[in-house]
Amino acid sequence: MATKQKLGVESVLLAQRPRSLAHLTTEQRSAVWHALAKTAAGEADRAALTAGAGYTVSVQLRAQVHTRGAGGEAIAPAAGEVSLFADVTVGFDSTRASSSGPRADELLAVVLAKLNTATRERILRDLPDEFAANGNELPAVAPALIEQCGAMLKRLRGKVSQTVRGAVSVRAQIEY
Repeated sequence: MATKQKLGVESVLLAQRPRSLAHLTTEQRSAVWHALAKTAAGEADRAALTAGAGYTVSVQLRAQVHTRGAGGEAIAPAAGEVSLFADVTVGFDSTRASSSGPRADELLAVVLAKLNTATRERILRDLPDEFAANGNELPAVAPALIEQCGAMLKRLRGKVSQTVRGAVSVRAQIEY
């Protein structure tokens, strides 16, 4: 018994079989689940799961919570157990088609590079001021030119197929 007295409250809590987490305060239970969630987020690796597979998981969690008040004062620790049973299902991978166009800054740079230096510098210098003076709207241009540019932008779009990993779904039951 001298050893238990030396170790203090922690060893007494660990030596006793903890009760359910249900007897912990809401704050303490929340601390347990946050610790588990934040740790699990860094450990879960979707790439390690097989597409289309299913897993039956059971977890026994034994938790001990040491609460420190906002002023740093220690509050007596509490311990508890909870069982978690879950069915984990991994969806099948699929292919999604998408399209993308050039970035606006790259496209504008290509167009400006085709102009002579004086015109390019004037546009780069004056267009932001014109935009601001016009209530944050571009200067007016002929609608036909806007239509031609729109048609060119459509031709500059490329189609890409991407593999999308199947979703991981979990149906869980918690026993306090």
